Amino acid sequence: MRPQRLKIGLIGAHLGRSRFGAALRRMAEPQGIALDFALLDTAGDPTPFVQHLDTAHAAGFRGLAVTHPFKLDAWAQASHRPRHPRASNLLIFGSGITAYNTDRAGFVAAWRARFGDRAPGLVAMAGAGGVALALTAALRDLGAERIRVWDPVPGRAQAFAQLPGAEPVDVTEMADAMRAADGLVNASPLGQFHIGGTAFPPALIGGQSWAFDAVYTPVETPFIGASRARGLAVLTGFDLFRHMAAESFRHLTGCPADPESLRDLLPVP
Repeated sequence: MRPQRLKIGLIGAHLGRSRFGAALRRMAEPQGIALDFALLDTAGDPTPFVQHLDTAHAAGFRGLAVTHPFKLDAWAQASHRPRHPRASNLLIFGSGITAYNTDRAGFVAAWRARFGDRAPGLVAMAGAGGVALALTAALRDLGAERIRVWDPVPGRAQAFAQLPGAEPVDVTEMADAMRAADGLVNASPLGQFHIGGTAFPPALIGGQSWAFDAVYTPVETPFIGASRARGLAVLTGFDLFRHMAAESFRHLTGCPADPESLRDLLPVP
């Protein structure tokens, strides 16, 4: 049954340029759904994630969309959750808390819209957090041969040793992983508007065939710019965002959603 009102929050750090609320509103209005949206920016807030979760539940929220740095916490707090990936970007309240990962489904949809049936090949991935878990699962769904993952936090990438097709490597092996790769994936926060930088040395970009950056604020990160300049086919974080938002809306409401309707909701530069 189509809801008349949707009360949903987005929780994470540094959310000032997020377009998730605008995307939900764009999809809700044609369905006659009134949207109550709350931006729960936790930058500098030491409150535990579970306390934010309890507060939202008590306030009558339908659920919470979850972004960095809480995707692993979200999966852990859910009573109904997928076995893999062990990270969630959407929690829905009901009979318990159900966890979804619409990053995984969103990436698969974005890839197919951009590249069709093309397989990812060998992948080099920077970052081993929650979004990396979702992207690893999505890349395997798409037929990736192998995904080499590294992270500057010692030992963090080792969790990927248990995942089919994933191979944790030390940051000192990054250059070799990049040179051998068909595709490069940034699953780290480097490149975000409040951080800047890039996880991939520009001198090592070239010879691969495609690149994806999970960051979408800004859309044109230094990594994306360097990849375009060296002739790689590019999939942006905003491509993922549009398809992720549509998947999230379908889970929240049961209503259809068109990611193409969100193309003009680019984040503020």
